Amino acid sequence: RPKATADAVLIRHPRIRAVAYRFRRSKVQALSSAELETEIDKIYDAKIKADMQADDAGVPRRDLPDAVVDFYLLSGMEGLRAAELKLLGLLQHLADRAVDSRFPLTPKAELFSRLMWYCPLPKALPRVVLDRVLKAKAMIDRHIVRPMDNHRAAKQRRDTLQREAFLHFTEGYECCIASLSRSGRYGNVTVFGSLASRSSIKVGPTAGKRSEVQWHCFLSLLYDKKREGVARKFDFDILSRSDDSYVTSDEFRDAVVDAGIYLADDDVWKTHLLDESNRLAVSTLRALFGPGGLASTVVATITEGDFFTVLAEGVYSDELVKVSVLSEVWSTHCKIDQVWKARNVWQFYQVKDALREFNQGLTDAQCLRVYNLCLDISMSCCQLTGVITGLPMKAWNAAVHPGTEAQIFGGDCITAEMIVLAAMSAGFVYEEKRQPLVEPSPSPPRGR
Repeated sequence: RPKATADAVLIRHPRIRAVAYRFRRSKVQALSSAELETEIDKIYDAKIKADMQADDAGVPRRDLPDAVVDFYLLSGMEGLRAAELKLLGLLQHLADRAVDSRFPLTPKAELFSRLMWYCPLPKALPRVVLDRVLKAKAMIDRHIVRPMDNHRAAKQRRDTLQREAFLHFTEGYECCIASLSRSGRYGNVTVFGSLASRSSIKVGPTAGKRSEVQWHCFLSLLYDKKREGVARKFDFDILSRSDDSYVTSDEFRDAVVDAGIYLADDDVWKTHLLDESNRLAVSTLRALFGPGGLASTVVATITEGDFFTVLAEGVYSDELVKVSVLSEVWSTHCKIDQVWKARNVWQFYQVKDALREFNQGLTDAQCLRVYNLCLDISMSCCQLTGVITGLPMKAWNAAVHPGTEAQIFGGDCITAEMIVLAAMSAGFVYEEKRQPLVEPSPSPPRGR
């Protein structure tokens, strides 16, 4: 049973809250884990198509819970009631897993719940993250190896059989860098470590050591870059030198960046490449990256769920940087109540003043849009001295401690978390430009 905390705040999207209340006395059949994983893929594919059609028609994109209902309606469901009951079936699985530590949510299902706004408030992800995840899915989908393809993949690419869909580290890294904001610090230096920490390694026929996972991912990535012809400084400047020559750390670092590899810490390669005199021998590099070298035997993979989780966290971190000042502005305007801590009651003109202090170019209509989003988020949340849900689902009701009372925010309580989430969801607060969901031209998948 989840631990009760005085400030445990859960967010439930307005559509979810309305549907759950409407069917509060109906029996809901939860989906199995395998069914949920399959449904998520179908829903994402349908959402990509729906977003492209919405952009062409010049109408707003639908929120994910609304898109789920639309997906089931278009799939042949007999009316709105049946489609909304299917939505509740998805949510029931998420609710069951949330209170059962023996069977936690998979990374794929957990990310889906965060994009649905069916999670704790601090974990909720704005729509810009959903848009970027779907765009990445359209880019990378052809490179993802599904369970049904594992036997063919194992024969062609020397991978062990896996139960989850996966992709190669290089493909995931390149997609993350292309999808993340180039101006964001996360996309430049942190994504490598985040992906590597969730990757699986094989060196020849054996599994790689977890303590050296970043080193092996680096070898695999630089080898692939060299093989694709994009590591020009490394290939034509460094490896072209004689075996008895050396390169400096700065030269090697420049070659790595030239190949499109951004590292937060040079120790990833320094501890393995530098000799006692802190020099890099060209002979060592040629032995590693030449024909039959260690780099050619490394196979680094990451599961589909872990890849999209890393991408979503990266996008969120980049977007959060853009509105970090807004949180500071909000804090200076707020009078913190010592009992409820972050509980603040604000009127529209106060929200407008804070927004315009952050961005003077916002119009009244834009400020009103953010304010209404704040109210929607506030009315989608509950706070309780125990564990709350506000939803009529068996698993959640069983988790509520006796004698506790839920307090619905009701729109009068707007915290810093809420205004930041509303600002990121609106997008225009920091002049975010929406990128179209256009799938690139097909290219053959890479293989060893």
